[in-house]
Amino acid sequence: MHEDATWQAAPEAEAAIPGLTIGGPEGSRFRPGGAMHLNCAWGLLGALNPTFSTGRAGSVMHIDRFDASPLLLNDPRNLGSWLLYEICAFMCAHLPEVAVLRFTLSRPLDGLGTASEQVLMRLEALDRIGVEDIGFSARGASMHVIEGLWRPTTVNRRRLEAALTEHRAALRLSPLRPVPVAETSSLS
Repeated sequence: MHEDATWQAAPEAEAAIPGLTIGGPEGSRFRPGGAMHLNCAWGLLGALNPTFSTGRAGSVMHIDRFDASPLLLNDPRNLGSWLLYEICAFMCAHLPEVAVLRFTLSRPLDGLGTASEQVLMRLEALDRIGVEDIGFSARGASMHVIEGLWRPTTVNRRRLEAALTEHRAALRLSPLRPVPVAETSSLS
């Protein structure tokens, strides 16, 4: 792993999401086996605990659960695709030994359409950056699992960059807004 594994977002992301970083808890460096936190100037965007293994293709980073913060949960847009793309960019920049990124997306997204619409959104987001071996299974009326493998090939990196450019431009036009914090203390 590279020495500095806390990632500062590209300038075009900075304009939409001030202070966007990916690292470990409390501003520490991300270390495989530990938690990965996505932060911005207003605080935590969300956290995940990717796992690592070795497969036939080499080192595999597995993402299966992202715990969104109130900042993301209170935004009416689907920002999951954008964050997934930023995580891929982080992996390319700071974890070059990872040959494959494996996704398992299963959590229903409140307020973002029906289960079928969510499946389509996720399938389109994964297909856009070249995810292979995409699989889908239903687990009840509103629960579904989508899995796939992403390899950081030259073609897939170009596709990722195009997707990031589009998402960042959209965020510049309609930036993320901080969640108001209720006053918890009064002045004497």
